Amino acid sequence: MTKADEVIRAIHEINELREAKLEEGRPTVGMFYVFPEDMWDGRVYSVPEPLETAYEADGIKTHNMDHSTWWGLIKGTVPEFKNLKYDHYPRGRIMYDTNTRKFEIRIDPCVAKDKRIIKKVASDMRLRAGTYTVNSDNSYHCKDCKV
Repeated sequence: MTKADEVIRAIHEINELREAKLEEGRPTVGMFYVFPEDMWDGRVYSVPEPLETAYEADGIKTHNMDHSTWWGLIKGTVPEFKNLKYDHYPRGRIMYDTNTRKFEIRIDPCVAKDKRIIKKVASDMRLRAGTYTVNSDNSYHCKDCKV
């Protein structure tokens, strides 16, 4: 087996583990975007990542992709997004602290107080009440916050 074959097999095994863990319905970390009511009914679009396959640094687990990279993938499939920057819509990230064993939802200040959105994000990531905190984070400002 060549080195390339070994790498491909390892990637395949990680993807299988990821899919299996997502099917189990356990809490996840990840990223999300919040779209306006007139687009996809104010849909929260998220990408979950099981804790077992999440990127970890300094005791914090999260998705290994950043919003800028993810937006490049999204806008390639949605024509309306073609000319928009990654920070056009509210967004956020769910992280897990391995020391405190708590999740944290970091979210755009524009939507941080919207209980409906927080509930949807928590539901998408399978977070139970009492296992997470919500914090407005200036790192996730959208175009409206920057005005």
